[in-house]
Amino acid sequence: MTLQEVLDRKLAEIIPRLLQGVVADLRTLSIVHSWEFSAIHLPASFPLLRDLTVCGPPPTLPVPNSRGRSVNGDIVSPQPCFPTLQSLHVVGWNLSFVGWQHHAPQMVLLRLSDLSPSANALPNELHASLGSHDLYATTWTSCRLLQHVRLQLKKPPEYCGLYRDAEQKSFLRQLTRVQTRPSIQLEFMKDRRYSSGY
Repeated sequence: MTLQEVLDRKLAEIIPRLLQGVVADLRTLSIVHSWEFSAIHLPASFPLLRDLTVCGPPPTLPVPNSRGRSVNGDIVSPQPCFPTLQSLHVVGWNLSFVGWQHHAPQMVLLRLSDLSPSANALPNELHASLGSHDLYATTWTSCRLLQHVRLQLKKPPEYCGLYRDAEQKSFLRQLTRVQTRPSIQLEFMKDRRYSSGY
């Protein structure tokens, strides 16, 4: 076992315990970690967390499934992990939005950065979740409070070739076609931060 593997294993044990010790009082949390290190296992609930940034593999969120059924057969959704979260920023190339809409029902601002065409389901997820109709209404809590969605695509390398360039343009075209409710502002960012710093 290499030194890096030993450190990764130790961190995988320590970080959840550290978070468990402060989770009841945490209001803001930024997790920045390497893609080589697997997703961090978070405590089941962050009762007061209002602002979350994740750069690296996003945490695995519990989702409703056929095994989570009540006595009458209805799907039982897990309790939201982030019941008071208002601002979410996830940096990563292959992202999904589906789990977040259930686990952050108070979300007002959603920002997804460094998106790439490998997040190919994202345009359909956003359209279904944020549009005037909600295809997931029977399973997921829709984002009723969401007001602002910022999307920033990862710039492809200059040497990526015609196929990658066409793939990137197609992905951007799909995202720009997402129709949201009038109450939600959809914004596309060219760079990861504004000139003013955010």
